[in-house]
Amino acid sequence: MLPTIMWPKSFPRQVRPWTGLLALLCLIAISGCQLQFGSNPLVIQPFEFPETLLPDQSYTFGFVVTARATKAPVAATPIHALLTLNDGTVLQLFNGETDAQGQITFTHKTAYRQPGGIAKLSIQAQSKTGFGEFRADVELLPSLLILPRQLPAQIAPGSQTPIVLQIYDLVNQKPVANVPVQAQLTLADDEVLARLQGQSNDRGEVELMLNLPTDLRLRPVQLVIDAQSPIGEGHIERKLTVVAPVTIRRLNTPESVFAGSQVTYTVRIDDNINRVPAAFSAVQVYLSGGDYAWGTPILDDQADANGIITFTFTAPNTTFANSL
Repeated sequence: MLPTIMWPKSFPRQVRPWTGLLALLCLIAISGCQLQFGSNPLVIQPFEFPETLLPDQSYTFGFVVTARATKAPVAATPIHALLTLNDGTVLQLFNGETDAQGQITFTHKTAYRQPGGIAKLSIQAQSKTGFGEFRADVELLPSLLILPRQLPAQIAPGSQTPIVLQIYDLVNQKPVANVPVQAQLTLADDEVLARLQGQSNDRGEVELMLNLPTDLRLRPVQLVIDAQSPIGEGHIERKLTVVAPVTIRRLNTPESVFAGSQVTYTVRIDDNINRVPAAFSAVQVYLSGGDYAWGTPILDDQADANGIITFTFTAPNTTFANSL
């Protein structure tokens, strides 16, 4: 609480506000010096800090506590350590004191059925000289891994896309057979497009076939895959993009022609999913205008091995539109 400043009656009124501001600044400056501008008097630094934790293993964390002003180790300082999951679940609570060198260590034993994710580690020190704090994230590797062996980043409407996964036991370092696997493909509004399920074979592999509707719009979708076994649970999420199955690229297409002239078009059909030419793709060409009636193709053929097709037609006597 700021002090109340009592002004003598003889003190000029026009000077009082400025003098009050000066007094307030002096008070803030003094407080800042006492609190070292908000910095904690104690500094906690790790000298042994495993950032990634495998399941069913023991890990040692080591820290040293020093005074910020002198950089000297602070002995006999009470330490409070807390390791929690993001949902607040406590994995370990530890209390102790620093030794003569200002150091302290504690050991954490990870669970056999360890969930994957990020854990929060908080270290607090409280001594007669002040307070110190250290915070960091620790990655927890799950007991059961879902390894994508074949998982495309792009999918096309009306396509059948195989997804190959391997279920892996991270504790015993081997694939796991007979693990039920479920997958769900959803839109941003949680509308479910497909549900898939399968079971891993002797090699720990499972193949899921993703069948997409032909009227699926071009937009991002979310694929969520879960696996559950006696050793733990696996979970992965992937964002996929729905793209057009093929793209027609103009190689030689005149933008304007004379009526009655012979027009030659050359185009290439590209497979957007595999990013290669769409060899032997079926191609139909429609024209409207003049003597051409919409609905009857002027060409019904297929592209060559390089996805290229060339066709020739006579330009009508009126403005026309073409569709490939």
